[in-house]
Amino acid sequence: MEKPFYNEMIDPVDGSAYISCNEKEITFKGGNTYPLKDQTPVLIHEEDSLFNIVDILNKTVTTQSGEYRDTGNIKNWIRQKFLPVLSLDGESKERFSKLAGKIKEGRVLVIGAGDKAEDYRKYFVGSEVIISDVHCEFSVELVLDSHHIPFKDNTFSLVLLPQVFEHVSRPWMVAAELERVTSEQGLIQIEVPFAFMYHGAPYDFYRFTPSALFFLFPHCDVDDFQVPEGNWGGAANAVSSAMIDTFSNRYLRMTALAFARITLFWMKYMDRIAGKRSLSFPKGFALTYIQRGIKKDEKQILQNLDMFLNRL
Repeated sequence: MEKPFYNEMIDPVDGSAYISCNEKEITFKGGNTYPLKDQTPVLIHEEDSLFNIVDILNKTVTTQSGEYRDTGNIKNWIRQKFLPVLSLDGESKERFSKLAGKIKEGRVLVIGAGDKAEDYRKYFVGSEVIISDVHCEFSVELVLDSHHIPFKDNTFSLVLLPQVFEHVSRPWMVAAELERVTSEQGLIQIEVPFAFMYHGAPYDFYRFTPSALFFLFPHCDVDDFQVPEGNWGGAANAVSSAMIDTFSNRYLRMTALAFARITLFWMKYMDRIAGKRSLSFPKGFALTYIQRGIKKDEKQILQNLDMFLNRL
């Protein structure tokens, strides 16, 4: 069944326009066709991607496993529901509500939504929200690789990458794609870890400083910058990782995880006392960019970065 956003789609390989779809496949003007998995288009440029369509159709585990989130499993229930967390982003609801107010009823693309699709739909009520990921483990409307976003230029009022940017192999290419599909004066929201463990192996490629995040988006200005989980949360995660990696035995590692969570959870509350302006060792950053459509040179970007950091 054709969805409203199909007419804005392009072939990720040759950029040709969408023509039609049926129950099994979707067709583009250049002649390429792509399969549908449970009515979800799988639009992957296989020759220029780490992922392939057959694995996605077969639900081969790559970046994320649905079983990891299944709280019917006692181990997952203890980890997710019983043990305290080591860091806390207490500003996420306010941050997304602020974004929703800025874009009003514009079209939103979420890249790498994971199991939080319904949360994003609730945040952006009134907007057309397109949920995507690079697999079908959770509820998505489109499977894509962000190195080749299958949408026309200037399609979105907001593109959101929640804890995804560290998992892309060529972030400079993804950044250019994000700028391309975001309309002028539209927003790009990037949320990345900084002081955080190697995760999602082997698909964990980068950690970004604020400087890197400025330089990757030369057509944008930074509209907002937050350190939602600060230095104490970063320190708690680092100590926890050291405890767990002391052991190779599975059960000892599980015991170390539980011990670390129980003994270190209090550290995240110190971020409320210490403040979150320090950029030395926070767990992560959240940046909102506004698309200006005019490319800045590196000297201009550096000047903007200096002014921004001096205001923190």
